[in-house]
Amino acid sequence: MEIDETKMKVCKEPSVWQKLRNSIVALLFGVFVLQVTPLSFVIVFFPNSTVFYLILSSYGIICLLMGWFYGDYFVSYLHVKIENWWSPRDMFRP
Repeated sequence: MEIDETKMKVCKEPSVWQKLRNSIVALLFGVFVLQVTPLSFVIVFFPNSTVFYLILSSYGIICLLMGWFYGDYFVSYLHVKIENWWSPRDMFRP
C-alpha cells in the first residue's frame, strides 16, 4: 500500500494572535477551574502573604504557557473540566 503524500493537507502553524487568544482563554478558564475545585482551599490558608501571590502568579503563568504551546487542545481540556465540575467523580477523571 502506497500513500500519496502530495494529496495530504498540511496543518499550518497557528498565528501569534491565535496563540495569544489561546493563552488568554486558558488563563481565564484556569482561574475559573481554580475557583470551583478543591484546589482553591489550599490557597485560602495563605491570605495576604507572599506565598499566596507566588502560588497564584505561578499558576497563572503555567496556564498562559500551556495555552500558548498546546493551544486549542488545552483550552478544550479546561472546558471539559469546567463542564464536569458539578460531578466530582467526573472532575478528576483523565
